[in-house]
Amino acid sequence: MGASTAQYAVEGKWVRSKKFTYASTGTTVAVLDIPAGTFIPAFRVHVYVSVAWAGGTPSIDVGDSDTDGWVDTTLVTETTIGMYGGTAASATYNDSGKLYTTADTLDVTLAASSTAGQGYVFAYLVDVSDIYDD
Repeated sequence: MGASTAQYAVEGKWVRSKKFTYASTGTTVAVLDIPAGTFIPAFRVHVYVSVAWAGGTPSIDVGDSDTDGWVDTTLVTETTIGMYGGTAASATYNDSGKLYTTADTLDVTLAASSTAGQGYVFAYLVDVSDIYDD
């Protein structure tokens, strides 16, 4: 088996989730569809707080089957408008990213009792589905 000298362009894109709000507090909301054959590189999932959260003890986690696999609430200042991301120490997938071989969703888990707040998730998705055909 020889080494290939061919190079192939890999295209990725930033995507924005649907809006999530205080109306969904106390639940987990699927906010972004991840197609099969998608790679998300480390440190490429962020929470944007567009309306500051109020009431109760606001908490936002972003993940999939690992509820805070991308962004842990300890890194989000829910009461301050801004963009927040995970670190390798706080989020499972920020060591090396994650390859989604089957379709999945990015989910936001919100603590109960908020009376205001709104946000979005931003993620950088790389389509690597063609590697299965090489």
